[in-house]
Amino acid sequence: MAVEAAPTDHPNRGAYLGSLGALLGKRCERTDAIDDLERAIEITEEAMEATFDERPNNLNTLSALFGRRYERAGAIDDLNLSIEVAETAVKTSMGDPNRSIRLNTLSSWIGRRFQITGGEQRMHRRTIPNGMHR
Repeated sequence: MAVEAAPTDHPNRGAYLGSLGALLGKRCERTDAIDDLERAIEITEEAMEATFDERPNNLNTLSALFGRRYERAGAIDDLNLSIEVAETAVKTSMGDPNRSIRLNTLSSWIGRRFQITGGEQRMHRRTIPNGMHR
């Protein structure tokens, strides 16, 4: 495995970890194995520490993984964490051509929280199309 073969200071280690985390998340979707999901979260968090260049991508992946864990276990804390991580992904991707993907992830999780809480947990600000906050 590339991750195990790469030393901790290897310049591509973060990218390898990010890819592995995303793939474990996809495998969890197919197999419904909670161990894969937990390992995917752990590895993606490690990937964020290993590289700054991939940070917005890894944050977006991590948001999706926390969201998946919410969908599986129903813990609102996971949904809130998914939103917080997605907000950070948006903030760190100014000028990035993939920023719209991160905005979509954020809006999806906010929409999901609104559906389940009936609007009881309001955002302290709302996101507008250009990514600015009010």
